[in-house]
Amino acid sequence: MAYVFSVIPGNIAKFCANKPIHIIIGTALLASLTYLTIVENYVAHFNISADSSDLLHFYHAPGSSNDWIQIDDLSDFASNGAEHLALTPISFKGAEKSDYPLNGQLIFSEDGSQAFLLSDYQNYDEEIEKLDLLTNEAGEVFKPRTANKIGRYYGYIKQHLKKVVSLVKGAEKFDIALITVAYLAMWMSFVQLFYQMQRVGSTFWLAFGTLLSSLFAFLFSIVITTEVLNKKIPLISLTEGLPFLVATIGFKHKVSFTEPIVKALSSRKNQNKDISTVIGEVVTKQTALPLIKEQLLLSLALFLGSFMVPAKTGFGNFCILSSVILAVDLFFTFTFYASILSLKAQISQVHRRIELKEFLEEDGIAESVADAVSLQPSSSLFTAHSTVVSFKVLTILGFLSLHLFVLGTSWLYEETSDYSPSSLISATTKSLHSSIAQKISISELGTIVTVLPVRAYHKIH
Repeated sequence: MAYVFSVIPGNIAKFCANKPIHIIIGTALLASLTYLTIVENYVAHFNISADSSDLLHFYHAPGSSNDWIQIDDLSDFASNGAEHLALTPISFKGAEKSDYPLNGQLIFSEDGSQAFLLSDYQNYDEEIEKLDLLTNEAGEVFKPRTANKIGRYYGYIKQHLKKVVSLVKGAEKFDIALITVAYLAMWMSFVQLFYQMQRVGSTFWLAFGTLLSSLFAFLFSIVITTEVLNKKIPLISLTEGLPFLVATIGFKHKVSFTEPIVKALSSRKNQNKDISTVIGEVVTKQTALPLIKEQLLLSLALFLGSFMVPAKTGFGNFCILSSVILAVDLFFTFTFYASILSLKAQISQVHRRIELKEFLEEDGIAESVADAVSLQPSSSLFTAHSTVVSFKVLTILGFLSLHLFVLGTSWLYEETSDYSPSSLISATTKSLHSSIAQKISISELGTIVTVLPVRAYHKIH
């Protein structure tokens, strides 16, 4: 048992510390894939139009003699039991109308140049998912193209904030106060992490590496929980539950993992040992067993807690997610975070040696003597220098700027920019165009049609 909980984690940490660049880059790439999966689940299928205030709404009263009229307020008509339909324009850019896919769910204008999806408004998401891939008679496949990323994120955040505000208005004051205290405690945990890491010997980067490791563990855990275990976690549950988890668990285990490693790397007796070897020895002899015992007990307790209230599905799923987060974070501590410690130690060691050697040579010390002195260990192995900090900050800012640029310039490939819903309005009657209106049947209590934003398709093969 001791071998499993100490020697194996020590060997894993040693291997990862010996190849820090490979582990860090590989983990970051996998984390990017999990991030895209999460965005696909939470944002990509989000219907911005369902909460938009600038949609076009038309109403047709019972009877064929009436005309379609444009309306602004749906409440009066919907309360009368009128049928509510969604009309989604479909755009096939780069394809002639003779090459348009034929599908039983689509309706076309008289000249066949415009395609539309007519569906029940409440079941729009289910209907649109059926049109994920469309094939024409020539066997060419069309796939929907994601709309402008910035606009999609903005719409999703806007709707989520509205939902949060509505929940806050309907919640009890005690619940609001409790969640507020949880958020404050979470931020205090962040501040405490930086303070504790500063006492260890790192002003910023080890604390940042700790947060990055936990963030990656969080991303992987969401994908494992939602995709592998098939447990759905609403975003509201995440926003309410995560502060309690962070405030309760904190980052004390990462500090306990870091402190003995930093002391060992700064010790004179380890000056001739490889950094990865030192990290592996410390993990095997000191940190692995207590860390695994603590984290697995907490993870097991949260997993069992998911069965305590079977009627509360949301609570049970979040307990499972929390259990997975602790388990994945433990694994990342021995792999990704050990690589960060190793890389930071190597960079600091090389920088210190070069700086000390140059200083001694400037004072007239022989090069061979300067080399020997620069190889001596230093108690401030993890202390960052201003130039190094400035370079790293600029690197991160450059990465974030590039990421925002890619998001912000997604309009360059937006295929819906030349389409306007006004083409559905008759220029003479200001009502729904006759070529579309004749395709819609009127219910006995009247019919409402909401025109949603265009859904663009592009040819993939």
